[in-house]
Amino acid sequence: MQSYALTPDQIVQSVVKANQISPAGVVRMKDYAYMTPSNSVINTVSEFAQIPLKMGTGPTVLLGDVATVNDAADQTVGYALVNGKRAVYIPVTKTGDASTMAVVTALKAKLAEMQSLLPDDVRLSYAFDQSVYVSNAVSGLMSEGIIGAVLTGLTVLLFLRDWRSSLIVVLTIPIAVLASVMLLNAAGQTINIMTLSGLALAIGILVDEATVTIENIHQHLEMGKPKARAIYDACLEIAFPEFLILICILAVFAPSFLMTGVPKAMFLPLSLSIGFAMIVAFFLALTLVPVLSNWWMKSHHKGDHEEAVQVLNQQELDQVENHAHYEKTTKNELKGFDKFKSRYLALVETLMRHRTLVISSYVLITFGLAGLLFMYIGQDMLPKSNAKQFQLRVIAPQGMRIERTEERVQRVLSIIEQLVGKENVEISSAFVGMTPSSYGTSNLYVFNTGPHEATVQVALNEAYSGSMDALREDLRAAVKKQLPG
Repeated sequence: MQSYALTPDQIVQSVVKANQISPAGVVRMKDYAYMTPSNSVINTVSEFAQIPLKMGTGPTVLLGDVATVNDAADQTVGYALVNGKRAVYIPVTKTGDASTMAVVTALKAKLAEMQSLLPDDVRLSYAFDQSVYVSNAVSGLMSEGIIGAVLTGLTVLLFLRDWRSSLIVVLTIPIAVLASVMLLNAAGQTINIMTLSGLALAIGILVDEATVTIENIHQHLEMGKPKARAIYDACLEIAFPEFLILICILAVFAPSFLMTGVPKAMFLPLSLSIGFAMIVAFFLALTLVPVLSNWWMKSHHKGDHEEAVQVLNQQELDQVENHAHYEKTTKNELKGFDKFKSRYLALVETLMRHRTLVISSYVLITFGLAGLLFMYIGQDMLPKSNAKQFQLRVIAPQGMRIERTEERVQRVLSIIEQLVGKENVEISSAFVGMTPSSYGTSNLYVFNTGPHEATVQVALNEAYSGSMDALREDLRAAVKKQLPG
């Protein structure tokens, strides 16, 4: 190059000019004008050696005079590893307004078609499923709903001793959740971690509306009213108090509408899911619950020692005192919840005689314990998830060759197998080095800054029962000890 007075830039420009398609003119035929390109694209590797670099006075200088032309590959700057072996890894990233579950489902449906387009010795497989977090949230919501329904039904059954009332309360949970999902869809929201968290949180609250309605209906039935009249009076009596409860809960989440940026994107779906669930639960408590109560509940028959439900006059006060006196004189005959209630009332009477000491102790213990826990509980932006996937970055000393970085990644994968057991590692993937400069990609998806860095993702089997937080700490300690620097 020096003897011919050529620079690398001149050689690159000559190669580009000699290997391109350019317009040469226009041919007019009948009603149309056709562009005629000049196709100077080189077909064989040997033709590259005949590209002229310098013409004019003196001999013509060809590319073959200053370079060796071979069919070879570009310099390797990055490796993709799947289960420790080099592979072609294609990451798929969804857009911001797309559904994770929809993208994953559509991609899995096309795997067979894509495999059919590849040679027989190339196997296409689905490596990482980022929808696992959403799936775990869905399963968590389902378990939360089932547990909430069972516990609420048992609580109502314990206090009211009526399985029909328990069933009515339990039925409001799935109806409220389904209606909330429909309203979230109408509001432009999707099923994601925040909306599912809101629904899971609302399950424990929305049953209060139906429970209060059922309990008040029982109270009016115990007053000797006809069933239809008792249901009407009970609902009329609690409509405004339940509305106040609804407004108070909604007011807690109202500030999310005033947020901006990331906080609004996170907490607005949470607030909407809770708000929709509570609004639906309020209307169900005043519509569905009374109707089902009228169909299923039985009228009450006043007993000899039935408690008064509203303290309105001296006669009812005497009735309450007579009932309490009856329970005290027949403690040995009490069974089930009546026995528990008698002991609880005795404990309350004892504590009431020392109310000053009880209140002071409660305040000191509560605030002291809350402050102590606040110091040790830790702080995070989002709750910790025990999903069986994690990602780590391997950063070797600056300037290390990519082959040596790959060896370190292999040792890190070996350490992971030692910690969790080889049978518990479902799949691992890693990208060592950098994305080639000739490959167009956004810097948002480039995690490494040089050949000395690597990004590793590991998915564990569902059978692995260890804590992911403990595993991360053990992994950091093991890598620091076996791979210093």
